[in-house]
Amino acid sequence: FVFSFLLLFFVGIGSAVISYFSDNIVSLFGESFSESSDIMRIAIFMLPLAFASIPYVLFLQSTGNEIWVLVSVLLSLLVKITLSFTLYDSYQSIGVVLSSLLSYFTNLFLLCISTYYILYRRDFTHPSENN
Repeated sequence: FVFSFLLLFFVGIGSAVISYFSDNIVSLFGESFSESSDIMRIAIFMLPLAFASIPYVLFLQSTGNEIWVLVSVLLSLLVKITLSFTLYDSYQSIGVVLSSLLSYFTNLFLLCISTYYILYRRDFTHPSENN
């Protein structure tokens, strides 16, 4: 658990640093890519959210509650599709990246809620203990 927390912490710090220096990093690829620095500044924060969801997915799968993973992915997909169409009209490609970021956040939030429900709101027993 501590290793996962440290990994998430350092990935988050790395994402913040990359976001801050994204103009310099994108300039390595040439001037034709300079407009993508705004997109990279937002998209880099999807990485810590993706890493943060791994322990919850593993817990839910190992306890036989894969349905909650499916539900969280489907609901976050609906959020992404809705926001992509809505935000693209106003913000073009930045709106699509924002919708992806909010979709990742929605997925993580739903995974946290379902894990909390399984652990604390009902009597938790591992499926192998029922035999």
